[in-house]
Amino acid sequence: MERLIPLLGLLVFTSIAYLLSSHRERVNWRLVIWGFGLQFSLCILVLGIPALGIDGPLRFLFEWTSLA
Repeated sequence: MERLIPLLGLLVFTSIAYLLSSHRERVNWRLVIWGFGLQFSLCILVLGIPALGIDGPLRFLFEWTSLA
């Protein structure tokens, strides 16, 4: 359940933004989905998939900068 909390937070923030919008019909859902996809892709690049023991390809950059 704890792994789903960030996804729930993303959904809640998107829902609040949609509900507070004065022009709901102008929301470009294709752009919103692309944004979520890019964010998820960047997450995989940086963090990898910890549950499967797979490090992200960019993780070495963060480990290297933490040593500086």
